[in-house]
Amino acid sequence: MNTPAQIGGYETNLDVVRAIAVLMVVCAHLGWFFGGVHIGFFEFSLLGRLGVVIFFVHSGIVNLSSIERHARKHGERRLFWAFMLRRCLRIYPLSVFVVSVIYLTHIPVAHVNNWMTTIGNHPRAELIPSLLLTQNFVQFDQILEPLWSLPYEIQMYCFFPMIYLAIRRFNSGKILIFAWALLATVEHVISPHIAKHGNPGHIFALPDMLFYFLWFLAGLYAYKEMQTSKRVLPFWALPTLLGFMCLACVLSYDHNKFMFLSLCLGLALPYIQSCEIGRLNRACGWIAKYSYGIYLLHDPAIWLAFVRFSHTPLVVRMGLFVLATFGGSVLLYHLLEHPMISVGNRAAAAISRTKATGKARAALPIPEIAV
Repeated sequence: MNTPAQIGGYETNLDVVRAIAVLMVVCAHLGWFFGGVHIGFFEFSLLGRLGVVIFFVHSGIVNLSSIERHARKHGERRLFWAFMLRRCLRIYPLSVFVVSVIYLTHIPVAHVNNWMTTIGNHPRAELIPSLLLTQNFVQFDQILEPLWSLPYEIQMYCFFPMIYLAIRRFNSGKILIFAWALLATVEHVISPHIAKHGNPGHIFALPDMLFYFLWFLAGLYAYKEMQTSKRVLPFWALPTLLGFMCLACVLSYDHNKFMFLSLCLGLALPYIQSCEIGRLNRACGWIAKYSYGIYLLHDPAIWLAFVRFSHTPLVVRMGLFVLATFGGSVLLYHLLEHPMISVGNRAAAAISRTKATGKARAALPIPEIAV
């Protein structure tokens, strides 16, 4: 069995996956804004949801690795609270800041489409669910289009410590494939009923949580297999697989395809060798580090560059978009994200601290992976 430190050997591939995921979302939203950009039959605007699928798989891997790293260093006391505190201080500070700025300045980024950015139908009612990241339980528009995925992340994270404690008893992740197949069957049965009856009244909604949990579950399987698998596939198998997933996403209009695409990625990642292209690793590592800010800022950047300053030359608008998206992400990471990540790490360690330190497991070095 591989030591936990060996899981860190996948870090470069995970950075590649995370970077590609966020760039897919950015390209998709640019495609929506510019009226559906095509290269032949390939429509960029269809890739946004696939980018989120890839990120959810990635999130399943790195967050269970984070739980394992914490448990080995600080023990399992109050593991749930320690993990959720870290995740909340990772996600909420930037989302609350961005939502507050958008609301107070009335930036219209609820919808980005056909050379326009528009505000939601109920901007005041959208504020509280958007701040709390509970928008999937109401029928209001998003204040910010990409914000839709964050409630599912926070809600799924509540199950991760329990899942970690359960699957560590198994030497293989095969049990998770069985669980995935069983839950996918259940999802196939219940999804039509949720679609039909999931919106009682005009305010509240019943989200299809299981559909999105299956995306994370593929990542949980990959995490478990990474502990024992031998990487027999060359690195070029990863871009080939991602290309196949893009093609399947564009050619198929079946909503269920995303479940199976997430499974394909989760099945393959543990067996793919690390990327050894230095420049690619550095570029993807940089994008992965600032990806959360890129994800939240690119729609306001589209409004700023292509709507607010639509009268300026194209090169100026493109430069402004890049500066607002990537420069703004770097700035907010160092001013807000990283300080709050540090606070979360210290707070999680504090609440996990026990008087009898001998009960904690001996710490093994597990490399940090961007989460």
